Amino acid sequence: TGIITADADGQHAPKDIANVASQFSGAQNKLVLGVRSFTGKIPLRSLLGNSLTRKIFTLATGLSLLDTQTGLRAIPREIAKKTLRLRATGYEFELDMLLLTKKENVSILQIPIETIYTNSNESSHFNPVVDSVKIYLVLFRFIFSSILTALIDMAVFAVSYRVLGNVFSSMIVGRIFAGTFNFSVNRRLVFHSSGKVSIEALKYVALAASLMFVSYGFINRILSFLPIDVYTAKVLAEGMIFILNFLIQRTVVFIRRS
Repeated sequence: TGIITADADGQHAPKDIANVASQFSGAQNKLVLGVRSFTGKIPLRSLLGNSLTRKIFTLATGLSLLDTQTGLRAIPREIAKKTLRLRATGYEFELDMLLLTKKENVSILQIPIETIYTNSNESSHFNPVVDSVKIYLVLFRFIFSSILTALIDMAVFAVSYRVLGNVFSSMIVGRIFAGTFNFSVNRRLVFHSSGKVSIEALKYVALAASLMFVSYGFINRILSFLPIDVYTAKVLAEGMIFILNFLIQRTVVFIRRS
């Protein structure tokens, strides 16, 4: 019905492995995680690594988990089979499994376990900086792409606004130029999509149009409350919908990734 994994460095007590197995036997359609509390004497690199991973994962997915890097897991058979297609082989594999679970609408059951570290966790190969960068490489690529897109969008918007003198019309012109660039970069370099271009383009246009109206509403509200110029208001508005844009592109627009 599934597979149970446990780390090989002595961090998982036999009683906790048995408890996860017991919980899984009553909920075989769920991914069961043995989650650590990270209280008491926890090695600094382990605490920093897990805290950073957990917070950014919640920001990027909207899914709140107590321990995203736990190796004690009971994995349903169908999810286990699909993880064989994942290319990640290091610590990012554990995160990709969680993203796959969310994509497949599989529930996650979190079971508290004992937190064990031997010799300040010297046996662990986790590097808080290097491995966190690997784990969030997709998000970092998206941020870089978004910055370039924002610069193009703002430049075209500024020129159009000086010529047209209308916020909404200028936003449309800016979105056309910036959106074309953003779609191409995100599809090829950020999400490595292998889906049908025409279908993804239609979904992207629908998303861009929807977010443009949301941004336009935010800009007007900001200008009515704050004594700032329209360019600053646009930057604030776009920043407010950044995470939403990332989540929808990853889970709806570019869902077939090579």
